[in-house]
Formats: sequence, structure tokens, C-alpha cells
Amino acid sequence: MSRITKKFLKYFLITISCIVLICFILSSLFLSKLYISQQYSTLSAESNTILGSYLTGYQYKNNDFKGVLVDSLTHEEIWSTQNKGMMHGMNGRSNNFFSHFDYSTLEDKGTTQHPNGTVYLYYKKPTTYGDLYVFRSKIYVDNYLKIIYLILGIIFLIGIIISIPMAILLGKKFTTPVLNLKKNAEAIASGAYSSFSLTLENTNDELEDLSYAMEHMKNQLSLKDKLQREFIANVSHDFKTPLSIIRNCNEAIYDDLLDKDGVKAYSNSSIVQVDRLNKMVSNIMHLSKLQSLEYPLNRKWVNISEFISSIEKDFTIFLNEKNISLNVLYSDEISDKKIFIDEHQLHRCMVNFLSNSAIVTPNDSYITLRIYHVNSDVILGTAHGESSSNNYIKISIEDNGPGIDDDLINLIWDRYTKNSQSGGMGLGLAINKEILTKHNFLYDVKNAVDGGAIFSFYIPNKHFK
Repeated sequence: MSRITKKFLKYFLITISCIVLICFILSSLFLSKLYISQQYSTLSAESNTILGSYLTGYQYKNNDFKGVLVDSLTHEEIWSTQNKGMMHGMNGRSNNFFSHFDYSTLEDKGTTQHPNGTVYLYYKKPTTYGDLYVFRSKIYVDNYLKIIYLILGIIFLIGIIISIPMAILLGKKFTTPVLNLKKNAEAIASGAYSSFSLTLENTNDELEDLSYAMEHMKNQLSLKDKLQREFIANVSHDFKTPLSIIRNCNEAIYDDLLDKDGVKAYSNSSIVQVDRLNKMVSNIMHLSKLQSLEYPLNRKWVNISEFISSIEKDFTIFLNEKNISLNVLYSDEISDKKIFIDEHQLHRCMVNFLSNSAIVTPNDSYITLRIYHVNSDVILGTAHGESSSNNYIKISIEDNGPGIDDDLINLIWDRYTKNSQSGGMGLGLAINKEILTKHNFLYDVKNAVDGGAIFSFYIPNKHFK
């Protein structure tokens, strides 16, 4: 028997036991009192019948009830349903059922015990002829409670009999998919993604949701493992090339194969390759920091036109090398806006976008930078991230390159994804993704109809004024 089945069985038994125990307690505290109260009401109603038989002289024939009329002052019996005549003094009471009761001690209603051991319920009805006491054996109440307890006991036994197979059945029903999920989790942990098998399809509960969540996790981990392997291959290649150049340059210098100008040229080549390696390492470290939950943003209000102007200034030299112009398009209304950003990080993000666009844009062409208002309905379902506003400022960078392959466009934001034209390690857009996510900005990429790619991000209204 599985541990889950044992827990089900334990909880079933505990639940049934608690329910039956509560029923026992409630029946003892309330049902018995309620039934006794009904018995007093019955005694009260029966007292009218007994009094009528006394007044009319008819013989009272109900053996369940016994009645006696007692003098209110002397507490002597006047008449009883057992002895139909008038009785006064001890002689008339010596063999009477009622002669054993001291009526002066009896209250309006309650219980009293006969010397033969029988407990009686009694009810006192004051009349003009004296006090009429009506008695009935308490055995009716006891029998009623015995029946109640018997029924509860039977229910308890039936509950146990039913709960055992039910607990086993439910235990198996839950254990089977859980064990399957455990097996799949172990397969995922060991990297054996092909061993994953989705078996829960029609349970319509949280286990089905968990199974699909695990499948999604498997797909994501499988993709990340693939990208990581590609990244290691890219890193190995990208590190190997400059390291080889540095080694060859230093060997040539060490072996005195170069003249003074050659030594200078080779040394400069080594410095360039060291800078390249340093940039690679810096990008990896920067991405790692951005992905840390503790990494803070240094936000402040920045004029959007001044922010764009600083990017144009820093990027002009790089664009001029390819004779590429940067067309910045936004209205006067937008230029007066301020945005709440980490200026340094978003500046780096913009430079990454523009650098990628410049790489794929042909010489003597242009890149377009657009800034304008959009509504959330326009971007809903196309942008990455969670919509938090109805109004956004959209900043997009449009290049004139060949566009992005369809099989790559959904992966472009993932780290280690490397375009063959980029020449880098595939970390630039991954860094941009983390920067935009830290800002809580939406972002997307798509191919333009007439060619080229359009990278965009969206600043919600709470971050501009």
C-alpha cells in the first residue's frame, strides 16, 4: 500500500470517527434533552385525559401512564389510576404504587426512582381538586437513545467498510499520476528529456495542470540546454580565435621574427584581441548581474529628447563609417515628455539595438528611430511581458537589412542565440531583454513588410509624464 493510500485511509477514518463522535455528543446533549422535553409535553397532555377520567368516573386504561391526585396541603393521595376509589391515610397507600413517593419533595417536573429500581418521569398539574401527578417510565427515553447510538454505531461501521476500498481506490488514482510525474521529474533532472511522457490528459484537475506545467518546464529546459551547448561552442570558438592570434603574435615577437614596425603592429593586434576578450567577459558578467534579483535600477526622470540626442551623439561615428544615417521621428509633444528610467542601462540597450541594425544595414542606407504614442490594443498579444497600462510610448528601431529568419524570430531574445551576421556571442539582445524586463517595459520584434527588422519597446504611462 502506497504512502498516499495510507494517508487517505487515515484521513477517512479520522473524519468518520470525528463525525460519529460529534453525533454521539450532540445526541447526548441535545437529542436526549429534546426528547425528554417532548415527554414532559406528552405527560402534560395526558394529565388532561387522566383528570377527565377522575371527574367522569371512567376507567383510565392506558398502562404507559400512571396518575395520582394528591391533596395540596396534606400531600395525601386522594385518587389514582391504580386504585379507582377515594383513599386517605397510610392504610389506603400501603400497597399502592404511588405510596412510595414523598410528594412534598417532588417539584413541578423531573425524574424520580421507585424502590423497585425503575426511574420515572413525572409531571405535576395543579387543579382545584389537588395536585395531579402523572408518571411514565424513563425506559422510553433510554430505549430511544439506545436506538440512536445503535444507528450511529452502524453508520460508523458502514463508513469504515466503505472508506477502506474508497481510500485504496482514490490512493491508486492519485498515486499513479504522482509516480508518473516523479518519474518524469527525475528524467528532467537527469537531462533525459526524451523519456518524458505526458499521460494526464483528461483529469481536469490540478494534476493535469501540473503535468502540462512540467511539460512546459521540460521544453524550456531542453531549449536552454540546447542554447547553452551552442553558447559553449560559440564561446569556445570566439575565445579561441583571439587567443590564437595573441599566441601567434607573441610567438613571432619572442622568436625575433619581426622588425620594429612589425613588433609594434603585432603588439597592437594583441591589444585589440585582448580588448575583444575583455568585452566578451564583460557582457557575460553584465548579463549575469541583470538576471540577479538583487540587481537594482538607478531610475530618474530624464527628458526623452535629451536622452535620444545623447544616443545620436555617441553613435554618429559608428554610423559614419558605413555612411548610414539615423532618422529620428517624433512629434513636439513627445519631445517634451520625461521618462522614468535607468539612463545608463537603457542607453546601453538602445546602443545594442542600433549596433545590431547597423551591422545588417547596407552602406549608404539609413536606420529609422520612431517615438510615438500607442494604445495597448495595438500591441496586445504581440509584445513580450505583462501589459500594465492602456497608453504607451513606443520606441522602435527599423533597419534596412534582410530581416530575421522565421525560425529564429521567436528565439532572438534568448541568450546564446547568435545570428550569423552579428559576429558576436549572441548576448546583446539577451542583455536588452533583461534591461527592459527590469524596467517592466513590453518589447517585441518583427519583420517589416518591405524588408528589414523592427525592434520595439513600450514605456507605460506611469513611467512618463
